[in-house]
Amino acid sequence: LKLAFCGLTASSSQVLAQALVVNSHLTELDVRANEIEHVGATAFMQAGLQKLVMGSCRVGADGIRSIAAVLRVDKKLRDLNIYRGNDRVVPGEVLADLATALEVNNTLTSLNIDNRALDEVAASAFAQALRVNQCLRTLDMRACGVSTDEATVLARALCANETLTELNLNSNSGIGPEGVKALADMMTTNVTLKKMLLWGSLKESSSLALSPGAPLVEALPMAHLEELDLGFYGVSQASGPTLQAALRDTISLRTLLLKKCGLLADTISLLSEGLAVNSSLTLLDL
Repeated sequence: LKLAFCGLTASSSQVLAQALVVNSHLTELDVRANEIEHVGATAFMQAGLQKLVMGSCRVGADGIRSIAAVLRVDKKLRDLNIYRGNDRVVPGEVLADLATALEVNNTLTSLNIDNRALDEVAASAFAQALRVNQCLRTLDMRACGVSTDEATVLARALCANETLTELNLNSNSGIGPEGVKALADMMTTNVTLKKMLLWGSLKESSSLALSPGAPLVEALPMAHLEELDLGFYGVSQASGPTLQAALRDTISLRTLLLKKCGLLADTISLLSEGLAVNSSLTLLDL
């Protein structure tokens, strides 16, 4: 049931949620961009759904805390999207509470916290959750302000994680060289992560002389990744030989996204030479 932009309020959300509790057929609900606030968020979390989208719903800190409380005992919800949108920024300790709930939740497989500002406290809590959670498959942290230190702590946690298959870190431009190196090291250790997205996350350190995503490209032959996005200047002209070698030697990668990297003819020629002997890649987006 899709009710995005429908003017739902906290009170009308409660009424709808009460009906959902006794409905045995509806499993998915999208109420994005409605001002349901924390009251509505709590009600929908208790409605026994399998997929719930509550992005840009002004749930605030109280709503996130309520979501965390339900996740600790919920046995049905599989997919939760609470991207921030026009919601208020919540303290890192509140997001940490959400992460802590993942340590005991054994049903949620997908979580989207797009544009929720992570700080050191929240990142550390998510890292700990990733170490012990055995259910989550997809984690979307787009535009969460992930810094070098936070990327590093998440990457180290993923070295011990055996369930996550997709990590979206798009638009986190604070990930510096040390964070990239930690992610690259994780790629060679983790055998379950199949998709990692970093579009626009490495652009601050890009130049013709330095390729910020080079460690990630170098790790590809030893990684189990099937899709990697380094678009928007994650690689540069200096990456040509490294990309050529990676494409020649990788056996797992199916999709490589390098859109808006400004690659010129010489570098693309090197890519072509690598592709000539590549047996796995099915999509290259330049």
